[in-house]
Amino acid sequence: MSLGCVRHNDRPATVYCTSCKSAICDSCTLATHFDHDRQLIGEFVQQRRLELRDHSVVVEHRQRQVDNEVERVRRASDKLIRTQSFSLYLDFLALTLIHYRLR
Repeated sequence: MSLGCVRHNDRPATVYCTSCKSAICDSCTLATHFDHDRQLIGEFVQQRRLELRDHSVVVEHRQRQVDNEVERVRRASDKLIRTQSFSLYLDFLALTLIHYRLR
């Protein structure tokens, strides 16, 4: 799949104008973008692929961190529920003993 020129849809983009952030054909390079910063389209695409891969690695690492934190919070929540349940059970036992002593 080749990229088309933003101005001339029937022509392939050969250059990426970094000044305008546009994929352009040879005619546009000479006519309108001759004094702009440019990069060959293949180099631009390869550079973007590498950047996306790097970002993907960072996102995957952050996802693992989030997953680990979610698991840590889940375990802490489970422990808290067990602790509160046990505490309520002890309170119940204490009240039951008090009740039987008062009879």
